[in-house]
Amino acid sequence: MPFFELPDLRVRGVPMRASPDLVFRNARTEHVLVVEIKLSRQSLPSNLWPNVWAQLWIYSHLPVVQQAPQVIVTGEVWGEKTSSRRGSILSLIYLRAVVRRDPRAPVYDRFFRALFDIYRGEGTPR
Repeated sequence: MPFFELPDLRVRGVPMRASPDLVFRNARTEHVLVVEIKLSRQSLPSNLWPNVWAQLWIYSHLPVVQQAPQVIVTGEVWGEKTSSRRGSILSLIYLRAVVRRDPRAPVYDRFFRALFDIYRGEGTPR
């Protein structure tokens, strides 16, 4: 699977690698949409799970995203149901939740930047 290096996010001097599910770039406006897709049967908090938001924050550091005049990151959670009808088993995939955020919002960036600095384990924040 192809990945992108993120020169602005380093762990022990090595750029992180990221492989988002979908990245859309509008050719006319250059706005970017990043989508992370999950399939789960777990119960969903109203604002999804923190790890999804952390992933999307990481993806907001892709070079193509950083160059965009406007960015939206989106988390989608899909579910699966099976049912049987007339002896056949049907598998249905459906969208359970969609949440969006501007990763450049100061409160969002500050929060996940602080977590990144803590968990990358290099002692001093950048």
